[in-house]
Amino acid sequence: MVRILVLTALVALAGPAVAETIDISFPELTGDYETGWVPPEMAPTFRSTTFIFPPDVQSMEEMRLVLSGVLNEGIVICNNSMGHPDTTSFTAGLTMMLTAPEVFEGFYYATIVPPHEPFANLNTFFQYCCPSGAGNPNLLLGEIITVDLYCEQVLILPCYIDVDSFGTLTEVRLQALGAVPADDHSWGDVKALYR
Repeated sequence: MVRILVLTALVALAGPAVAETIDISFPELTGDYETGWVPPEMAPTFRSTTFIFPPDVQSMEEMRLVLSGVLNEGIVICNNSMGHPDTTSFTAGLTMMLTAPEVFEGFYYATIVPPHEPFANLNTFFQYCCPSGAGNPNLLLGEIITVDLYCEQVLILPCYIDVDSFGTLTEVRLQALGAVPADDHSWGDVKALYR
């Protein structure tokens, strides 16, 4: 009975680690971007980097993309049903893709279509794609992850871009939500004390 009470007290003392949000900044992904349909290209359409989640993160629930900057409108021209050109303005989408081919065949992605004015801390959640299944972000922990950030516009023919959407990203972050940090008082420590 005494052993059970001592063990229960130690587990209560250890307690579960408190989930938190961990920010990972990517200064190498900031800078000028454009959709790149109209030559000459004045800025890249995408940038890439790699990273590993901090080793003190032992699990997470989901991930979120956070962007700050400004993206100007471009112009797209489409022929209407009468064969006459219609001019429409657009703002490009910014998509981040996370891949880790050593772990799974699919990828995580998040897309933000910002307003055509300065924006700060625009955010959206990552989704998992292909093959089927919900995905498990915890499979990314401890792995080398490739990050690609694209400035893109999908066109439906017979449309074409007359003026590229372009702008500057001043901040690019990934947030690990519900991240549980490694704790000095883990269940493993309790078991070691009990032995």
